[in-house]
Amino acid sequence: MIKNLIFDLDGTLYPESSGLEDECQQRVYDFFVAKLNISMDKAQQISENLLSKYHYEAQGVESELGLSQAEFLEYCCAVSTDNLAVNTELQELLVSLPQKKFIFTDSTTSHVNDVLTKLKVDRTLFDDIYDAEKGKFAYKLNPAAFNAFCDYYQIDPKEGMLFEDKEKNIVLAKSVGFKTVLINEQADKNTSADYYFSNINQALEFLKKEKLI
Repeated sequence: MIKNLIFDLDGTLYPESSGLEDECQQRVYDFFVAKLNISMDKAQQISENLLSKYHYEAQGVESELGLSQAEFLEYCCAVSTDNLAVNTELQELLVSLPQKKFIFTDSTTSHVNDVLTKLKVDRTLFDDIYDAEKGKFAYKLNPAAFNAFCDYYQIDPKEGMLFEDKEKNIVLAKSVGFKTVLINEQADKNTSADYYFSNINQALEFLKKEKLI
């Protein structure tokens, strides 16, 4: 029985095509330019090197550059939500579901709150937000992050369903026992996820109708 619904934020509760993640990437470059007093070309090169080594820049900014992960994330996640559309259907679907609900994100709580406010989804519908800082900057790069999430809330992963937009995170979540749902505008059957949908509303409508949640 699924008792816990765990939602990624970016690209999951809103479509990737909204452009927020592109703006976030530009802010990564801007942060390096400002903090390291370097050119934009050099900042982009540093970002590429960190992504190649760590798959997520935040993982390496402290050890490689001596910069604060918390400050890095607060700056880079402070993106405009103007391109997001209100999603009253998502609000209604979440209200109708009896399971506990969590947001599990590698970003910041302030970013989560900004997004939910623009979507007009009530923050209190979620039992908690598990952000990068709460996870002690252990990002969704390996199974340990998912195990830490379960330990923090005393959740059995076999009673959890995770909604994610990134295939690599789907694979890791499945490896610790979660049921998984890929939310991606290009989602197709070539996924490791148990279910796949183009958007979060479609996913919740189907899973609810089929009594899978």
